[in-house]
Amino acid sequence: MNLKIIKAGICDSIQDGGRHGFQYMGINPGGAIDMFSMRTVNLLAGNPEYAPVIEMSFPAASVFFDAPAIIAIGGADFSATLNGNPVPSFHPVLIGANSTLKFEQGKEGRWCYLAVNGNMGAEKWLGSYSTHTKIEAGGWRGRLLKKGDIIPFTNLTGVQSMADKKHEVLKWKAVPFYDDALPNEIYVLTGNEWDYISDDGKRIFGQEAFSVSRTSDRMGYTLDGPAISTATQCELISSVVDYGTIQLLPGGQMIVLMAGHQTTGGYPRIAHVIKAHRTKIAQLKEDKPLCFRITDIQTAEQLFLKQEHHLTILKNGCSMMWSDYLKKQCMST
Repeated sequence: MNLKIIKAGICDSIQDGGRHGFQYMGINPGGAIDMFSMRTVNLLAGNPEYAPVIEMSFPAASVFFDAPAIIAIGGADFSATLNGNPVPSFHPVLIGANSTLKFEQGKEGRWCYLAVNGNMGAEKWLGSYSTHTKIEAGGWRGRLLKKGDIIPFTNLTGVQSMADKKHEVLKWKAVPFYDDALPNEIYVLTGNEWDYISDDGKRIFGQEAFSVSRTSDRMGYTLDGPAISTATQCELISSVVDYGTIQLLPGGQMIVLMAGHQTTGGYPRIAHVIKAHRTKIAQLKEDKPLCFRITDIQTAEQLFLKQEHHLTILKNGCSMMWSDYLKKQCMST
């Protein structure tokens, strides 16, 4: 089966769980910016949870499938349609040959993920299929997807019954993950240079609302909002940074480093978004306010384990549903 890009999006690429262990060489992990949604759609599509997917922002690509396949879409809601018919998010969907998948409207969220059952014929570099555009490696020729790109998939399963059908939504789905935080609350841990901020700056950080700037990208989300003042003025030696590190820029604005972040930085690291809330901040659009809430490491660990437990339940459930589905497929042939 081949997937063809018939209309390019503005920032669509192949991503997976990222390449780890190379930051000392100046190579960042990369990977999906919303790892939780990426893992979810992979499990729904019958793939390993860290398999490569197509990550899209809006306007997103339009894609053509020349043979039957099973897909799952999740993350942002871009009003997906298949041959003109709405396609639900976070469901596995069987599609027939010569089907066209489009994304009509960016309703909610920033990043949408398309998982296709089977092995994607992408380029692997340093153990990962994630696209690294600066080095031009990984993914599809080390670049964003373009019109005319044809991505092959092999070892597809469960498509025997699709010979005469346009599409079929399978009966299982993923349910949202919730914690005790409000939808716009982002939990953070204080960083190494937290005390560089003045008392008034700390008050603003913890009480005022911010929003994601339109200049934001996969490397970092610059935040619009009141300036954060510092209590001390000094130069810092570049230090290690990570996804979720919040740096304070010279003008008092903040930037949250995202999946495409650099490996080191010289700005004060005033806080870090907890791992369980990366998906929340990743999906925030420019018109959505956010506020930071300082938490402790114990709460951060509990929320991370709760999120992983949610995915484990989904993984086990999908495994059982897939097993039952494939048995029925075998009996019908």
